[in-house]
Amino acid sequence: MHRWLWWRATGEIPEVVMHLCDNPLCINLEHLRSGSIKDNQQDMASKGRTRGGAPSGNRLACKLSVAQVLEIRKMYKEGISQEKLGNMFGVSQKTISSVVRKVTYTYA
Repeated sequence: MHRWLWWRATGEIPEVVMHLCDNPLCINLEHLRSGSIKDNQQDMASKGRTRGGAPSGNRLACKLSVAQVLEIRKMYKEGISQEKLGNMFGVSQKTISSVVRKVTYTYA
C-alpha cells in the first residue's frame, strides 16, 4: 500500500519506500521516503533493526539475512571493500570475509 501511495503522490516508482517512523503499516506520506535497497539496509542497521536469516553453520541467530548476503557478495564483486561493507551492514570485516568466501551462509 505504501508503495502505491508514494506512486500516486509523486508519480515516482522507487526501488524502495522507507518508513522513517519504522512502522511498516504506516501510510502517512510525511513518514515515507524513497530510496535504494542499500539505503534501506543502512537505515535498518543504523537503527538496530536488522533481521537474522536462516541458520549459518551451528549458529541459530544470524547477523545477516539471505538478501543481505546476496547483496554483500554482489557489492564486493563491484569493488566495495570488506571494511566498508562491514560498516554498511553493521558487521565486522571478518564476517564480510566469511560471507564473500562462502565460508558462512553457504546456503545463499
